[in-house]
Amino acid sequence: MMPTNPYILGSSSVPADPWVPTDINGCVLWLRSDLGITMDESNRVGTWADQSGNGYNANQGTDANKFTWIDNTLNGYPVLYVDNTDDGMTFTGDPMIPNDSTIFVVSRFILDAAGFNTHISGSGGSLYVSSYSDVRGYFGGADYFRGTELVVEAWYYRIIYLNGTNSYIRRNGVDVTTNVSNIGTTTLGNSLMLGNNAGYSRGYGSQMAEFGVYSGVLSGNNLSLLETYLAGRYGL
Repeated sequence: MMPTNPYILGSSSVPADPWVPTDINGCVLWLRSDLGITMDESNRVGTWADQSGNGYNANQGTDANKFTWIDNTLNGYPVLYVDNTDDGMTFTGDPMIPNDSTIFVVSRFILDAAGFNTHISGSGGSLYVSSYSDVRGYFGGADYFRGTELVVEAWYYRIIYLNGTNSYIRRNGVDVTTNVSNIGTTTLGNSLMLGNNAGYSRGYGSQMAEFGVYSGVLSGNNLSLLETYLAGRYGL
């Protein structure tokens, strides 16, 4: 059964929307589960095309490491399942997530890995997720910030702002940042891996509907626009 929404899987361009994340300047990367998906007959995803216009497509050529596309899962929209072991995607063009960036994601955590599950990793650090700390920022061998405990298998949208002393995590419109320490540069850098670390040993263990990155902090009206879009689209 196809989801009852106006979006077309695999479309080469973003369909008409009242508002989309690229309406905010500085969108570096934007992935959505109903757009730009290339998959095989088993719904294993080889390419998840970047909708920002920058061409930073997420890719995986090995079947055993591919995300799995699942139809009609969240408010009528598809999602991508990422296992808690060896699934992961790298990026065309080697995008960089520097200090002073905003990341947003719609996902639900369902499977523990050994220690912490990796949401995204890079040359400068990682964003992990676990049931008792939600998102955890880990950079240059030091733990920088965490969120409060989450509910396993609950859907959330998160806004994560990386910039040392101003780093924060917003979950479904509420600031849940805690345990901020070791403040300094919070850059993920380049050589990014979505859903795992470089060694394919800490899988995300989650389902994901949308992921994006902005340069700089989103605040005021722009933050409100993004959160209104995510909450309304996914019923959160």
